[in-house]
Amino acid sequence: MKARKLASWLVFIAFLFPTYGLASSLQVHFIDVGQGDSIFIQTPAGKKILIDAGPHYQNKHPRNPFHYLKEKFKPDKTFEIDLAIIAHPHEDHYGGLRFLCQKDKPQPEFLLHKIFFTVEQPSSYKTFYPCLKSLIKKSKAPGQIWARGPPLLEEEGIRFEVIYSSNKIDRPSRNPNFDSAVILLNCKNVSFLFTGDAPKEVEKVIPDGIQADVLKVSHHGSHTSSDPGFLNKIQPKDKTFHVVISANSKDGAAGRRYKHPHQETLETLKEFKNIKLYRTDLQGTIVFSTDGESIQVEVSSPKEVSEEEMWKPGR
Repeated sequence: MKARKLASWLVFIAFLFPTYGLASSLQVHFIDVGQGDSIFIQTPAGKKILIDAGPHYQNKHPRNPFHYLKEKFKPDKTFEIDLAIIAHPHEDHYGGLRFLCQKDKPQPEFLLHKIFFTVEQPSSYKTFYPCLKSLIKKSKAPGQIWARGPPLLEEEGIRFEVIYSSNKIDRPSRNPNFDSAVILLNCKNVSFLFTGDAPKEVEKVIPDGIQADVLKVSHHGSHTSSDPGFLNKIQPKDKTFHVVISANSKDGAAGRRYKHPHQETLETLKEFKNIKLYRTDLQGTIVFSTDGESIQVEVSSPKEVSEEEMWKPGR
């Protein structure tokens, strides 16, 4: 009888205070931003992280990632992002942040408490640098990131850390992809690896002992990345290997020019056992949820995509 009363009180309390503002699980949103990258993470404790923002910043553009966040989470006045990261200085990764620098941007206002980047030289960002400078000025703790030092975020069961580059970048590479951050997110027994646009040369120097249940395929599925040795090293043993390609070969001049993902990369991925492929160009935004043990996946596109279509290259 006492146990029943206690259970009833717990249900009543849960009704009054559903989650105390906390998420029930870790959520990772691979936002459909067209030909680019944007990943939003919400931890069980409610911390919000944004890695990149795609290329589109216009107020009415359907692939503006901030529109997605507004529609998904429906904030009243402000949407506070605890940590924002520019993986490397390419427009298809930082361009969407221009939205935050527009004077006529609609409510709600997005606040970036911390903004980090791998390269800080103004010349690397071209016309975006004044916007970046403005975001830095408004944030509480901006700065350059590399692998040495404490995790960017750590809470019970969660560890979010940079594993490449190994040293501070003082002189940017001629190819900005070589300066792309590689970030590991651990949630108990489930791990996510975010590779930005890191080429094969970078993949080969990723430390041993790192495995990923979910991999954001580097460089939008380009043939310049996804080295077989790297994939073989990081794939989980006896578990499904979830791989996500964020690209769109029909999105603007860049999409039509690069035609991601490439046939070579898809053929490499297809050789692996227990692999499950996801693509933003075919399935829209892809959301992973995990309690640290199991993984659930939802896609935003209502259209069923055949297995054959999933393995066709960009056109």
